[in-house]
Parts: sequence; C-alpha cells; structure tokens
Amino acid sequence: MMALRIVPDPVLRRTCPPIRSFGPAVADLAEQMGQTMLAHRGIGLAAPQVGVLLRLVVVLMDGAPVPIVNPVVDWQRGHAQLDEGCLSCPGVLVRVRRSAMVLVEGRHCDGSPVSYRFDKILAHCIQHEIDHLDGRLILDHGASLPMVPDMRPI
Repeated sequence: MMALRIVPDPVLRRTCPPIRSFGPAVADLAEQMGQTMLAHRGIGLAAPQVGVLLRLVVVLMDGAPVPIVNPVVDWQRGHAQLDEGCLSCPGVLVRVRRSAMVLVEGRHCDGSPVSYRFDKILAHCIQHEIDHLDGRLILDHGASLPMVPDMRPI
C-alpha cells in the first residue's frame, strides 16, 4: 500500500505531465494505487495523491480498480450536484456541481486506447480524479460541509 498525500502537501497542487512510456512499470503503479484506494475505502484515486506526478487514475468499476492513463473528457452531458469527499482531504465534504454524464478517453497501462462512459456518482468521481491531475482539489469548488463519520469519500 502506498502512503496518501494529505492537504496541504504541495504535490497535490501540481499539474501532472502525460505518461509517454507504457508497460510493466505503469501497470505496477496502477496496481499499487488500486490496492491503496481499496484499503482506504475510496472509489477513485489519482497518482498525485500517492506522490506520483503522472496522468494516471484508478476508478472502482464493478468492484475492481480500473486504471486510465492520460484520461481526457471527450464529451459531457447534463449537470448534477453531489457532496464529494476526498482521500487527500479527510473529514471534508464539498457540494460540487459537475457534468452528470461523461465519456472519458485514455489509455490502458499497455498503451492501448480505452473509452468509458460514466454517469451518476462515477461521473463525479472521474471528473474529481482528473481535477487532481491538474492540481485542483474539492476545496476549490466551494465551502466545505460537515462530514458524517464513516462516509465513503469519492
């Protein structure tokens, strides 16, 4: 398991460069990130949250962490507001307005193209994780709300 970076760690405010070399090292990083995310009961995790400045996220889909390298939102539809938490901002919830449905394109760890359509909570999750890759936090979206103990952050 990897150590989580917590605010105000400056790495969380950095913009991540794209991954250009694919293969076992990227797959190993994604695997470690997935284990870390699951251990902390998250549904998404971005590489800067574990101190790695690369454009890599993992998202919980059908009970398993799925890596997306260099994710980009290709299209978005509608809007929805959800109260979001973050593994890097423990104890904080922020009401965030995001697109209700998104199509995200990227690469698998081996470099092959991937495309996923996300809606509902996973649409918020992937946009949240892409924000991390650009140095943005939920704290940038508005005032925090009191967090109910044992809530699962996204």
